[in-house]
Amino acid sequence: MNSSTIVWRDGDPVLCAQIDRAFARALEDPRPIHASARRTLFRASLAPIETDVVLKVYHRRRALRRIRETIKGGFGHAAAQREWAALERMAAAGVPVPAPLARGHLAEGGEILVTRYVPGRSLLETLPDVDSVAWNAICVSLATAIRALHDAGLRHGDLHAGNLLLGETGIVLLDLQRSGRFRGERDRLADLARLEFSLRRSGASWTMSRSLRAALGVGTELDAAILRFSRDHQRGRSRRRLRVGADWERLRRSRRSRGLGIPELDLSLFAASTDSAAADGRPETDGVEIRRTERTRIYEMIASDPPIIRKEVLAGSWLRAIADRFRGSAGARAFHRGQADRLISDRAAPALGYLDLRRSGLPVLSGLLMAKVGEVDLDGFEPRDAAEAHRVARALGLWLAEGHAAGLSHRDLKGGNIRIRLAPPRIRFWLVDLQDLTGPAPVPESARIESLCQISASLTNEAFDRASRMAALEAYAERLPFDRPLEAVAAEVAERSLARRHRWRGEDCMAVDRN
Repeated sequence: MNSSTIVWRDGDPVLCAQIDRAFARALEDPRPIHASARRTLFRASLAPIETDVVLKVYHRRRALRRIRETIKGGFGHAAAQREWAALERMAAAGVPVPAPLARGHLAEGGEILVTRYVPGRSLLETLPDVDSVAWNAICVSLATAIRALHDAGLRHGDLHAGNLLLGETGIVLLDLQRSGRFRGERDRLADLARLEFSLRRSGASWTMSRSLRAALGVGTELDAAILRFSRDHQRGRSRRRLRVGADWERLRRSRRSRGLGIPELDLSLFAASTDSAAADGRPETDGVEIRRTERTRIYEMIASDPPIIRKEVLAGSWLRAIADRFRGSAGARAFHRGQADRLISDRAAPALGYLDLRRSGLPVLSGLLMAKVGEVDLDGFEPRDAAEAHRVARALGLWLAEGHAAGLSHRDLKGGNIRIRLAPPRIRFWLVDLQDLTGPAPVPESARIESLCQISASLTNEAFDRASRMAALEAYAERLPFDRPLEAVAAEVAERSLARRHRWRGEDCMAVDRN
């Protein structure tokens, strides 16, 4: 490629000639600042004016997509055209965006868009290092930039942490090819929902989200918008994510054993019982049994690095095996549900693969491999003192409320299905019973209370006393309030938890104060 391959559509001719030469130099020493299948970005210096620019190249697409882009281009709706128009309009309205300099067409296909280089780091890169004072300043700058964007009559359409640059003068909006006409409050909430979803997925705490909401002037109404976004996001990406291909491959140990997992997964991590023929002769990786029920065995694979957990589930009856033939085995359901859930949250342990043993075409035994997470099951956690129990309880209540606010729940939310880690920077919880993950979908108050009852009943008096349980409920209600007074909810949770006759005996329980 050489400079003569660019046909400029917009921009000053003298400047375009300088960009031609800069682009040719960039191609001779191709070290892009970002590259993907769709776009490549180069940073280049323009001589003799010593101005740095960003060259954004939109690649030529495959035949059918190229035809579609050509048609869209005829109507002025191709990606580069949309972004150029948005940049011009925003720059004129005072929205903080990189200054648009030129736009051109590459003869071999594709487009190029040139903007002035803005020094700084993306918010995604900055987030791990930011303190509370700096975050408050970022929130104000973000709110100002987003308000200016919407006041200019435009929505961003892809407002996430990677598309926000923290420059010398504050936040700068990047990657505007999906921007469109702003049509009111629903578009505003859609932009803000994408942003908070991205920040939370990037490690921002609820305290940080609350500060940003205050700066943006929004409250709990944003929860519904986030739920809509996460549901659409999961539905759209699941179709690509769960295809057999680059991420997953079919597993087979014998004629009767098959499944799905990450590429090059060590099949010896599965039990020999999932390979009735045992034809490959490979030794089975050692495992230590850590939990057993009538149909389930859970092992820690002590020889694996990093540590891996294996869960085996028996169908138990031909009737259940027949049902699993159509709905998928326990391992298959857990694997697919876990992978879909990881597209929108990090609440569950990563699933690595599953393998089914079939007899007469029916899955009678299912093995699931998961990454080991946390330090201990929540129902086996022993706080060092009352202060630690109180701290863990509050973190647990907030974690559960955040999930419910996002439309995420679990059908069997007991302590044995939750793992905990106390290591800094924050207390961390994971769910390890993947097939019972639910959502994203609205979680009514009755279901929220049921989850609280499940957890409360499964935790002992010795680990969590009345004060710590009340602390968990208060933290939950601070994030996601109830329609009734908190005292009434506490009494109901206590009574229903005790009715389960599980681990909690209820000494000095909250229900005593009801009368």
